[in-house]
Amino acid sequence: MRFTSTQGRRQPPEINVTSLVDIIFNLLLFFMLTTSFSQSAGLEVRLPSASANDAKIRSQDLVVALTKDGHLIVAGESLTPDDLQARIAALKKADENATVIVQADKEVSHGRVVEVLDAAKKVGLKSVAIATRGR
Repeated sequence: MRFTSTQGRRQPPEINVTSLVDIIFNLLLFFMLTTSFSQSAGLEVRLPSASANDAKIRSQDLVVALTKDGHLIVAGESLTPDDLQARIAALKKADENATVIVQADKEVSHGRVVEVLDAAKKVGLKSVAIATRGR
């Protein structure tokens, strides 16, 4: 004869939900505290007022012409972006107050003008102007 007892029966496994929720909240708290929130730096734009007097190009200023074909021309010489940055660095070394004047064709993309401005910024030159035609 076979007698059955309740001791030999296995209970089905249970997941302890309380411990699981506790672990989830601890992980959530950990990630919230260790996450750094970056804030993108905005540009402060102060628009200049227009005047009848145009700034004069000085001999120590560097005039960079951007053609619609994509060429960078300085003093009649076609340059690469790296050569332009070297030329701007030499300009800054010679004169801290020198200005880079960008003469861009109206069909040149905005990105090409920004490349020239970025090259001046990398070198540390603070004075940059964009040439326009008077009306």
